[in-house]
Amino acid sequence: MSEVVSIFEEIIKKHPVLQKSISEDSVDEMYENAYHYYQNCKYPSAIRTFECLTFHRPYEPIYWEGLASSLFLQKEYALSIDAWAMACLLNPTNPKNHLFAAECYFSLNNKAEGLKALMAGKKVATEKDVMGRIELLEEIWGEKHA
Repeated sequence: MSEVVSIFEEIIKKHPVLQKSISEDSVDEMYENAYHYYQNCKYPSAIRTFECLTFHRPYEPIYWEGLASSLFLQKEYALSIDAWAMACLLNPTNPKNHLFAAECYFSLNNKAEGLKALMAGKKVATEKDVMGRIELLEEIWGEKHA
């Protein structure tokens, strides 16, 4: 984890825009833009904007979730897993983060890690639809890919 923090610190030191503090209004506006890009399938723009948000507000899981979702839709599964991992660390009781991380692993044909992510999601899932999706993926990946 300290290696990741060191990388972030180096990037911020070298990037003049990221060194500046930004207001909450600017953060809100950036999020609106990122969400607009995402909703309009402009994933590269969404990714850049969510990346900036995660640098300025690294402890906000919603920005990591937006980044992870955008990366997933660009088929950048390994990078998406990293962003989902941050979202899971920041909000471990959200089963959807674990579920979506599992889908990334399955997209990379990594059954073992995908099933682990589903188990983590299952431990905290309370919503029927989320639990149903987890169980369906467990069934598909547990049997079909045995």
